[in-house]
Amino acid sequence: LTSAMALSMFSSLAFAAKSSADFTDLKDLDAATKAKFDAMISAGIFDGVSETTFGLKDEMNRAQFAKVAALIMGLDINKDLQTSSFTDVSVTDEANGYALPYIEALKTAGVTDGYAEGQYNPAGKVT
Repeated sequence: LTSAMALSMFSSLAFAAKSSADFTDLKDLDAATKAKFDAMISAGIFDGVSETTFGLKDEMNRAQFAKVAALIMGLDINKDLQTSSFTDVSVTDEANGYALPYIEALKTAGVTDGYAEGQYNPAGKVT
């Protein structure tokens, strides 16, 4: 589930009325599990890695995890942030730039202080 959460972060745009039924890799889940995914999808926690693939079996990176954790924890997220306190986090990073406000929210809340001094390692795998 953690991997699924993270991978669905790639898309920062929520598609209208998306549900587990829209993703081919969620079609074989039982109804109760689909309902849980539907709740997270409708809450904007997950978007899927493409229009038709959720990414259920994909590994989660630290940027993806930051988004999921910040949203699940209900942290205050400043989506207008353009700079990070971490030297390796940039809004211009095509793969992980979307996560800057979530990473900063986790830092502000004391959930993380990064990977190494002054670095967050957004592309690194969640361990």
